[in-house]
Amino acid sequence: MARRAIDLLRSADPHLIAIAMTLFFLVLHLTIIGTPWPEDLEACKVTKEKCAFVFDEAHYVPAVREMIAGRPANNEHPPLSKWLMMLGISLLGDNPYGWRISSVVTGTLSVYVLYRLATLLLGSGWAGLAAAFLYAADVTSFNLSSIAVLDPPANLFLLLSAYLLLREKRLLAGIAMGLALLTKASAVFGVGALLLFELLRSARGSDWAERLYNGVVRSYVLLIVGAAVMLSGLAVYDAAYNAFPNPFAHLDFILSYHSSLTFNCLGGMTPFACIHVNQDGSSVTVDLPLSWTLPGVTFQPMGFYVVTVSVDGSSYRPIAYYGMAAPLWWTSWVVMVYFLIRGIAVAWRQLSGLGEAVSTEHRLDLLLACWFVMNYLVYFPLAYLLHRWVYPFYFFQVVPLLAIGAVRLLLHGWFERKVLYLLLAVTAFWFFAYYPVKSDLHIQLLRSLGLPA
Repeated sequence: MARRAIDLLRSADPHLIAIAMTLFFLVLHLTIIGTPWPEDLEACKVTKEKCAFVFDEAHYVPAVREMIAGRPANNEHPPLSKWLMMLGISLLGDNPYGWRISSVVTGTLSVYVLYRLATLLLGSGWAGLAAAFLYAADVTSFNLSSIAVLDPPANLFLLLSAYLLLREKRLLAGIAMGLALLTKASAVFGVGALLLFELLRSARGSDWAERLYNGVVRSYVLLIVGAAVMLSGLAVYDAAYNAFPNPFAHLDFILSYHSSLTFNCLGGMTPFACIHVNQDGSSVTVDLPLSWTLPGVTFQPMGFYVVTVSVDGSSYRPIAYYGMAAPLWWTSWVVMVYFLIRGIAVAWRQLSGLGEAVSTEHRLDLLLACWFVMNYLVYFPLAYLLHRWVYPFYFFQVVPLLAIGAVRLLLHGWFERKVLYLLLAVTAFWFFAYYPVKSDLHIQLLRSLGLPA
């Protein structure tokens, strides 16, 4: 029986399984899209109270309402993600269905795009499936893709731009970069990673000058297309809402705003956390980048929205949206060090003229190295030196490519594949244990296993 099941699985089309998996996660999102529901929806629309907003929905849903009324809002971030929320509200109403549907759709689509990207990079549909599952079942990734925030559309367009770039569809890749830049300010790091990747892999020629010129020209074309799309979107927003005289003034505001978001460490600082002291004497813990990825010192889960119920002296959490580290996150330094070393070697060969065109395997090394530097390591100087506010959920942008890197490391060799199967199993268990909306049966099952519910 087991042997027959394995043979049947091996004969299946991984692409069809990827579609089925994407639809499965879409269904999971849709079954909880209305939870939590506002205690008083009409009061929520008027006073913004009793809304049951999850995490940053408290910022973005009111901002979208202002935009629907014709007033500019939340100008520190570009408008595309909020336009998508507006579309959801126009289709499904000013309620959790309308607020969250754009995140659900874009978050789910990114699972499929990651499958295509991973398959292209790893040369195997089954490896692509493994990477897509690690991303889809990541607790933070799933939770952010379930609520009305800016991040899911940003990840979708970044992954799409990476895929199109590797398929040599440069114009479309540049357009996707521009759309990513229009979703959230932090998408600039993902676009920067792709531009750096393109510069390094295109650096070919007979001498340093020619190699650098070729690399800069190829990446510059992408930059021009992406910038044109982003500036056009900002210009439309600024004209429609009379927000700024031109998109460059808007960009200046975005940069100034985000540069001003700094913390102090008056309450003390370690390599893993800083205690920020407010003017009223209260304090806030800033989880620094090292705490995002190191087991044993991992940051405490961020309670995006948690409901605790006590019955007969025991407590359980039927609704618990967390931003939290997962087993995949704890592979980060092994994966990063491996690909940083290999990626730097590829970059050196390109710039020094020792290598030919970047091979399929080496472009994976180079892409992951650029991605880790620009989307994770960039936060080290920002946090530790400039004291710019950082949050663990920023790692959401790293998770898709981290999943590809982890699968690549564990793809070959009997022992490595066993570790990969274990990582997939633990990720599935982690997802089950921390699923954000639990039924009574789910809670009873967790309790029967001696786990917190």
